[in-house]
Parts: sequence; structure tokens; C-alpha cells
Amino acid sequence: SAFIGPSAVVLAADAGARHLYVEANGLPESYAAMTNPLEANESNIAAGAGIYKETCQSCHGAAGKGDGENGFYYTPRPSDLTPWSNANEASVEGVLSTDQYLFWTISEGEAGKFETSMTAFKSQLTETERWQLVIFIRHGL
Repeated sequence: SAFIGPSAVVLAADAGARHLYVEANGLPESYAAMTNPLEANESNIAAGAGIYKETCQSCHGAAGKGDGENGFYYTPRPSDLTPWSNANEASVEGVLSTDQYLFWTISEGEAGKFETSMTAFKSQLTETERWQLVIFIRHGL
């Protein structure tokens, strides 16, 4: 199973169609081939924190637990992001644990396709901003 650790129950409950699709089929090739070009340094973590606060916090919550004030309006509720945080001893494995998976999710959203209300941010955030957001989720959340 791809879910381990103390956050496994939360992640499994939130897994939904996106997680299951990727576990079965992998990421789209264009995303699977990417690597994060940015270092996980203080500057990129801080930039990602600002982007998170402006773009993500209202749904995913200040601590990334999926409990933001606007998240209560969506079914299903926004995902708990803490299983992807190294600070919280990341508890996802395989393709779900990759920076590419987070970057794809942020970029494409796939609202409607994967039983999610997650919007696509590829037209709202630059590629650099999306990678900074991945770094923040990993190292600052």
C-alpha cells in the first residue's frame, strides 16, 4: 500500500480518484519527466509560503490540514497536505511522494475529473511559483 505512517488514515480518507488514478497509471509523461529546478532554501521556502497564504490557505488551512474557511464549501473537502511535508515525516510513498505529483496537482487541478474541486493554477502561477509552492509544502508546512 502507498499509505503508511500516522497520517495514513487521513490521506486514505482523502485519497479520492486522483490518487488512485496516479497509483494505477502513473503521472502524465510531461510531468513525470520534470525535476524541480529550484533549491529548497530559505528564499524559496519563504516565497512558497507567501504564495500558499495568498492562493491555498483559504481552502487548505494555515497548517495545510484541509480545514481552511473556504474549504468547508467544497465536496469533497480540500486534501490534508501534511502527509507530503517532510516536517511532518512525510507519509506517502511511490509516485504520490514525488515533487512531480505535487507540481502536477497544483498545475492541473483536474476539478470535475478526479472528484475534486481543486482548480488548476498553471495559468495563475508561473512555473517557478508552482515549484516554490512544492518546496513550501515539503519543507515549510
